[in-house]
Amino acid sequence: YEVPGERVWCALYTPLVNPAGNGVANLFVSWNEWYETEAQQDVCQLEASIDGGANWVIIRADASGSSTVWVHQVADVSQYYTNTQFQLRFLFRTLNTENNQFPGWYVDDVKVYGGVRVNGTVRDVNGRPLHGGVVFALGLGNAATRISGHDFMLPGSVLAVGPTAKDGTYDLRC
Repeated sequence: YEVPGERVWCALYTPLVNPAGNGVANLFVSWNEWYETEAQQDVCQLEASIDGGANWVIIRADASGSSTVWVHQVADVSQYYTNTQFQLRFLFRTLNTENNQFPGWYVDDVKVYGGVRVNGTVRDVNGRPLHGGVVFALGLGNAATRISGHDFMLPGSVLAVGPTAKDGTYDLRC
């Protein structure tokens, strides 16, 4: 964007998403992004609307400055599961009219998809709930390595991470 002396406001809109009836209560949006903007003065945010665009709610707070590399992002949009339809927009805007000569915000590979819920309880060796533990949900690894005569499979990608509650329970959305 190179518009000296003017504010910039532009958006990328998804088609309407209709989650009702798909049987998946956990909805996510993922995308890849790269941005180089004026730090603290230009913002890149993800928003959702359930009323045809009359009102927008921020899903992912402002990103600003420089990402330096392409970054994969995921945001939970499960709160819109019960709506008959919703729409997402990637909004880029400048907060002032100065220094508006940066490359901007690039968004690619946008996907809205249903996920799964993983929950349970973690206990110590004496059967007591483990408070403050960290639980990882890992995808299936795909590279087996033989070490000292044993096959060792590296874990796959981390799908979700979450803490255990006081009663040892955890609830992850992947």
